[in-house]
Amino acid sequence: VQIDTAGHIGVFIQQPEIKTKTYTVLSAIPAGFSKTFSAIGDYLQNLKLVFTPSTEAYKSVGSFIAIGQVFPEAWDWYSFISIIAMLSIMLAVMNLLPIPALDGGHIVFTLYEMITGRKPSDNFLYVTQIIGMLLIFGLMFLAFGNDIARLIK
Repeated sequence: VQIDTAGHIGVFIQQPEIKTKTYTVLSAIPAGFSKTFSAIGDYLQNLKLVFTPSTEAYKSVGSFIAIGQVFPEAWDWYSFISIIAMLSIMLAVMNLLPIPALDGGHIVFTLYEMITGRKPSDNFLYVTQIIGMLLIFGLMFLAFGNDIARLIK
């Protein structure tokens, strides 16, 4: 547990107040978009922390084992749908990163072709695809390694 300069660990004794808000069908649509874009912003901020070694956030990266452990033991539709929605947002954001092997990389190459009017060379595309796959495999190795380390502890 990380402790701040005042010696606090960020634990509250008092339970925060939970408010329930009801939406009509028409008001739920903009509220859903707002919540989605807020979640995307939060996820991008957290993703930056993973690539900042001083935060040690890379230790929290997990694979399907960690995903399975996120779900509560007792069945709850709200929790289930909320977790599935967040996983969907996380996958969408990851897929749009400008890594050559993902859709975001293909978007970058298409934009390059639109701007310059010429296609990148086949050799360049080949090398960048390999680099992209190495990045993805490295991320998978990190995720599985973290999950296995957590299971051993």
